[in-house]
Amino acid sequence: MSDRGLTEIPRAVFDAEDPDAAENVRAPVQTISFDAPDSGGPAWWEVKELTALVASHNSIARLPEDVAKLNALQKLDLGHNQLESLPATALASLPLRSLDVSDNKLRMLPDALPVETLAALNVSRNPKLFKLPETIGACDRLAELRVAGCALTELPRAIDGCTSLVTLDISNNRIGTLPDGMTRLASLRELCVGGNALTALPRDIGALTSLTRLDCRDNRITCVPPSISGCSKLAEIFIGRNDLTALPDALGTCAALATLDVSSNRLAELPSSLAAGAPLRTVDASGNDVTRVAPELGRCTSLRRLALEGNPLRSIRQNILSGPIGDLLAHLRSKLDAEETGVGAAFRGDESTTRAEDAARAVATAARVASEGGRASGVSLRGQRLESLPDDFWSVVARGVTSVDLGENGLRGGVDAGEVERCDGLETLLLDGNALEKWPLPCGEGRPLSLTELNLAGNKGLSAAMPPSAFSRASRLRKLDVTGIVFQPSRGPNLLRPLAETLTELRWGKAMLDAIPDEVFDLRRLRVLRLNDNHIGALSPAVARLVELDELDLTNNDLGTLPPELGLLTGLRWLGVEGNMLRMIRRPVIERGTKALLEYLRDKLPGTE
Repeated sequence: MSDRGLTEIPRAVFDAEDPDAAENVRAPVQTISFDAPDSGGPAWWEVKELTALVASHNSIARLPEDVAKLNALQKLDLGHNQLESLPATALASLPLRSLDVSDNKLRMLPDALPVETLAALNVSRNPKLFKLPETIGACDRLAELRVAGCALTELPRAIDGCTSLVTLDISNNRIGTLPDGMTRLASLRELCVGGNALTALPRDIGALTSLTRLDCRDNRITCVPPSISGCSKLAEIFIGRNDLTALPDALGTCAALATLDVSSNRLAELPSSLAAGAPLRTVDASGNDVTRVAPELGRCTSLRRLALEGNPLRSIRQNILSGPIGDLLAHLRSKLDAEETGVGAAFRGDESTTRAEDAARAVATAARVASEGGRASGVSLRGQRLESLPDDFWSVVARGVTSVDLGENGLRGGVDAGEVERCDGLETLLLDGNALEKWPLPCGEGRPLSLTELNLAGNKGLSAAMPPSAFSRASRLRKLDVTGIVFQPSRGPNLLRPLAETLTELRWGKAMLDAIPDEVFDLRRLRVLRLNDNHIGALSPAVARLVELDELDLTNNDLGTLPPELGLLTGLRWLGVEGNMLRMIRRPVIERGTKALLEYLRDKLPGTE
C-alpha cells in the first residue's frame, strides 16, 4: 500500500471474515502487494494470514487498535506518514520482527513493545521524539536500532540489555554522553553517533570487539581513547568535524583499520604511529592545522588516498599534495634516513627482480601465519607493476587471508573466478588500476561469497566481460567500486539486485552513464553514491528513497535541474553538483553548500508555501 495517498489503513485489512464462500477462495499469500500483476488469485481483502504490511509514503495519521487482529504480522512498515502515536497494547501483542515508523511525527514510543520477537526497529527522523522507553532493554533479539534525526538527549540506561544489537544509529540527535553499559554490546558492528553533542567516547570503547564501523562526525570530541586498539575488527573510523588536537598511538595498531577520517579538527601533525601496521587505504586529514606529516607514512604502500588539503603545510610542495598518491608517498619516504629505508646503492639491484622478490616475500609471510594456525589479515602487492602473480598466490590466500590488494599493477589475467571461489575467508578484494579482461567473480548458483568490499575501478576491459549475473554470488558486498566500467544495457535491469540489502557504498564514475539505472534507487542502505564524470541528464525523484545517503557525487554530468524530492534527504552531508549546467538553480544557492541547496529544493516541493 506504499505511496497510495492513503489517510488511513483500509478497515478491510483487519477484517477476519471471508466475503466469499470458502470454496471460492484460494490459498492466501503472505504479503499484500498492490503493484503485482493480477494473477487471478484472491483479492487483497481476502488475505488472512498476513505476515507483512507495508503502507509507507502515505498520509496515515493513526494506526488503529485493530492491528492486533493481524496475529501473524511479522513486518510493519509505516515510514513516511503522519503518525503521532502508536497503539501500545496492540503492538505488544504482535509477533513483530521488523517495525519501521521512520519519518513520522511521533513524540514517544509506547512502553509496551513486542520484546520477545523484535529484531529491527527504525524510528529515525521523528523530529519530536525525545526519548526511548527503558523497556527497549528487554528486546534481547533486537539486532538493528535506528533513531537518527530525532530529539534524543540521552539513551536509556537499559540499552545494554540489547545483547544482540549489531547496528545502532543515533546520529543527528542532541545526546551529550553515551551510557557506560553500551560497551557491553559485544555483538555491535556499526555505531553511528554523528551529529550530537558528545565531548568524549567511552573510555573502554575497546570492549566493542565486534565493531567494524564507527561514525562520530560533527560532535565536540577532544580525544580518541587509547583502548580503541581493542577494536580488532574496526575497519572505518569517521571522526571528522570534532575538536581533536592529537591522535593516539593506538590507532596505528588497529589490525583492520582501512579508513580514517579526521578532517576538520585541530590536529597539528600526523604521527608516525599511524604506520605501525594498520592496513590504511584512506586517510582524510584535510582542514586541520597540520604542519608536519611523519615520513614513516611513506611506508604505508596500501594507502590509496591521503587528503591534506586545507592545512598550513610548507614542507610539501602543492604539486605533490595534489598529485598521485604514489608521488606523495615517495616524497615522504625520501625524508627517511637512507640506512633505515634501504635505498643505498648496495640494495638497488634490478628493479623487476626486486618487485618479484617483494611479492614472493609478502606471500611467504601470509603462508607462514596460516601454517602457524593464525589468520593472515591481508596480502598487499599494490603498485608493484606485476604482470603475473606468484604461482602459489591463490593457494595461500585460500588458507585464511581476509584481504587481498592487487591494485595498480599490470594484471590482465591471474584473477580466476574459480580461485576466488576457493577463498572462503576473503572479505576484501582490491583489483583497481589493472587491465583485467575476464570477470573475476563466480556467477550463477552456489554459496554466497564472503566478500564485503570489491574494487574493480579502471579495468575498462571488464565492460564487455561483465555477465548479467555478475554479483549473484556477492550478496554480502558493502562496498563496490566499478569506476570506469561502462554499463551495458544488455546486461539486464537486475545487475545490482543481489546487493539491495547490503550495499552501503557504490562508486560508478567515468562509466559513460547517460542515466542512473533504476535499480540503484532500490539500494536502500546506500550511504555513499559517486556517479561523477558521466553523461547523466536527469536525476529521478526516486532518489528520495535513498534515505540513508550521506554523500552523493554528481559532479561533471549533464544535469540541467534537480528534483525537489532530493531535498527530502535531510541526512545528506555532502552533495556534489559542480560541473553541471544547472540553469534553474542560482549559483549563490549552490555556493552556500549542501544544506542550503537541500533547503532550496524542499521549498520547491508541491504544496510547500
